[in-house]
Amino acid sequence: MKISLFSPENSKFVKALDILIISFTGLLLILAIIFSSKVNNWEIVVRNYFIIGVAYFLISNAIGKINSSFWQIFARGGLIAAVNGLLFSEIQHLQHIFVNGWMDQQLIDLDRWIFGIELTVASDKITVPWLTEAMMFAYTAYVPLIVLVAVFCYLKSGKLAGEDYLFNLTFGYFLSYLGFLIYPIAGPLFFQPEVYKTPLEGGLFTYFGEWIRTNAHYPGGNLPSPHCAAGTVMLVMLHKYNKNIFYVILPIILLLYISTVYGRYHYAMDGVLGIITAFIVVKYSTRFVDFKK
Repeated sequence: MKISLFSPENSKFVKALDILIISFTGLLLILAIIFSSKVNNWEIVVRNYFIIGVAYFLISNAIGKINSSFWQIFARGGLIAAVNGLLFSEIQHLQHIFVNGWMDQQLIDLDRWIFGIELTVASDKITVPWLTEAMMFAYTAYVPLIVLVAVFCYLKSGKLAGEDYLFNLTFGYFLSYLGFLIYPIAGPLFFQPEVYKTPLEGGLFTYFGEWIRTNAHYPGGNLPSPHCAAGTVMLVMLHKYNKNIFYVILPIILLLYISTVYGRYHYAMDGVLGIITAFIVVKYSTRFVDFKK
C-alpha cells in the first residue's frame, strides 16, 4: 500500500534524510575549522560546505512542493546523487587531518599475504579491450542507478520505499567518507602507476570510465569503496522492495565489485569493506528512523 505524499508519516522520513545530510555537512564544516592548519585554503572549504548545506535545504524544500509523488522521488534521487557527489569531491581536503600520508602499502601487503599478489596487478595480466569494456559498463552504469533504484523501489512499493533506499544509500556514503579520514588510501593508479603494463582500452564505456577517473576522482576517497557500499545498498533495497528488478541489477552490481579492482580504482579490501559498510548500514539504520509502513 502506497503512503500518501503529504502524510505525516511520509514527511517524517523525508525530514530524517534532510537532518542526516545537513548534520553531516555541518560536521565536515566544523572539522575543517578545527583542523584548519591541516586544510589548504580552509576558508574556501568551509564556505563550500556551507553552500552545499544551504543549497540542499532550499532545493529539498522546493522538491517537497511537487505534487506528483513520482517526480518528487525522482527529483530527490537526483538531489541526493548531486549532494553526495559534491561531498565526495570536497572531502578530499580533509583526508589528512587525522593521518599524515597514505596507507596504501598496508593494503598491498595484505593482498600479497592473502592472494600471493596484489589483485589490481594480477588483473593487469588479463587485461584485454572486450573485458575492459564490460567492466567499465558495470562501473559507469552505477551512476544512473543511484536515481533509478529509488524509482524502482517507488514503482513497486511506494514512496516510503524510495525514501528508505535514499536514507540507507546516503548513510552508506557518509560512513565511507568518514573512512577516508580515518584510513586514507590514495588508490592504485595514484600510488603505484608504474606497476601497470597494459593500458585500459575499450569502447564507449571505457571512455566514460576514464572520464570519471580524470574529472571526478583524486588521490584518496578509497576506503571503504563508495561504489561497493552503494551497490550493496541498491541490491538489499531492491530485494526488499522490487525483486523483479533485483534479479536484473544483480549481475551488474556483481560485475561492479570486480570492475573496481580490474579498473584500478580500488584495492580488493576497499571493496570488501564497502560491502561490509552497506550491510552495517541497512542492519542498524532503523535505530535512527523506522521505515516500516
